[in-house]
Amino acid sequence: MNTSHPQNIILGPIVTEKSIFGQSKGIYSFWVKPSANKYQIADAVEAVFALKPKSVRTASRLGKTKTDWKKRTPIQKT
Repeated sequence: MNTSHPQNIILGPIVTEKSIFGQSKGIYSFWVKPSANKYQIADAVEAVFALKPKSVRTASRLGKTKTDWKKRTPIQKT
């Protein structure tokens, strides 16, 4: 298991209308490191907030594809 500090795994909260609505149901959303797995995320939440999560759901999102017009090549944003 990775020995990185739990506060380095959780990058910040996700603040959208959907995530704020989920908070009223006890569902919390966080930006996390892409390299973290579900067990590391659960351990980090337990260490930082002193709460035992029932489950952890993850989703990966790719960045937008931009075009470098000088070189005429696509660039993948993160």
